[in-house]
This record gives sequence, structure tokens and C-alpha cells, in this order.
Amino acid sequence: TCIELCLLLFVDSIYSCIRLILPPHIPSCRPWPEQEIFPRKLSSTMPDYLESLLGGDAVECKNFGVSGATMMTRAHNPYTDRDQYQQALRYNPDIVVINLGFNDAIPANWDLYRASYVHDCLHMIDSFSNLDSKPTIFLCIPTLPQAMAPNYDDVISIRQSKGGLDNSIAAAASLRDVTLIHLEEVLTTEHYLDDRFHPNEQGLQAMANVIRAHVESAVKAKQECYKEKN
Repeated sequence: TCIELCLLLFVDSIYSCIRLILPPHIPSCRPWPEQEIFPRKLSSTMPDYLESLLGGDAVECKNFGVSGATMMTRAHNPYTDRDQYQQALRYNPDIVVINLGFNDAIPANWDLYRASYVHDCLHMIDSFSNLDSKPTIFLCIPTLPQAMAPNYDDVISIRQSKGGLDNSIAAAASLRDVTLIHLEEVLTTEHYLDDRFHPNEQGLQAMANVIRAHVESAVKAKQECYKEKN
């Protein structure tokens, strides 16, 4: 019997999924490789860290990432149009953590379509809530760049959009009674950033710890529920 925890974790639109495996069925499982906006090599990925923090051999982490994806369906790269979105739904997870908004805050998207963010976010939440697994859902306030990144002229404008983005995410969370995870408080120094923009291994570890602190009780609750049923 498997407990499937789907961490829909977007950091530059990285989708990560976690599956918890109850004994005695513990297959050999590894996460899918992360998809990044630019090539870089890290010894571990976010799913690796979460897998370790949430139980090691009892946890499988997967990744349904699409670089540059957006929550807003009229923006330049809607995640709901991608195959990975359907794959995540078919995964039928028990826990979902959604962190999507950075690319929505790009001026070409936010200035035109900001009014639709809450609607589109609610649609994504509902698409998972309506699954047979009835997952527990968490919604993240995403990290944003802390300094001017090379070759990225929109960073200042994105930071200026942060207040409106955060308010929209909080509104969606309130309307669906889901818990907020404040990832924007994690990568507050360049120590956690490789290029002033993307998290390095220390940054990924810090983010994994924050997410673990929020979802761990839900993980345990799902485990107990499955044990009672079996």
C-alpha cells in the first residue's frame, strides 16, 4: 500500500512529487531530475532533501517540473497546458504543496493578467481537491530574487509586483482554507543563491526544511489513516 504525497513545488516552476511507502512494500525509488531554467549541476535536488527529511526509505520524491511555467492561464507559459500537469493529477496524491507565482510576476504577465491570478489558482487547487485521494493542500508564497540577476532586466519589476502577488496567493488560500507556507522568508541572502537568482544546495536545503516543518504533521496523519484502513 502506498501513500502518495505530491509536493507540487515551484521554484522557477519546479514541480516535485513525494510518495510515502508503507512497509512491507518498499520499492527502490528515486526522484525525477529537476528541470532548470539554465544548466547547473548540484549533488542533490529538492526532492532528494525532502525525501530524506520525510522518511528516507519510506518516501519517494518525484519531479513534474516545467521551467518558466505560470499559474495564470493567459500568461506566456501556463502550467495547466503542460503534460506534467496531467501527470501530476494522475499521480492522485495525498498531499499537495503548490509554489507557483514567480513567472506570473514578470511584468509582461502581471501587468496584463493579474486580475485572473486568484481565479486560476483556485482552479488548480480545486483540480487536486476533486481527486479521489482528497489531498491535503498547501499553498506557498514564493521566493523572489534578492538582488539584480545577470541578463534579467525584469528583476526590479518582479520585486515590485511581490506585494500584489502575495496578496493574491493569500486570498486564494483563504477562500479554500488551505495553509500558507512562506518560502519568501527563506532565501533572504545571497549565501543561498548561486547566481543571485536560483537557489544553491544550501538554499534547497533551507527550503526543504521549511516545507518539511509544515507538511510533516499531514504526512503522519495520512500514514495513520492508511494503517487504520489496512
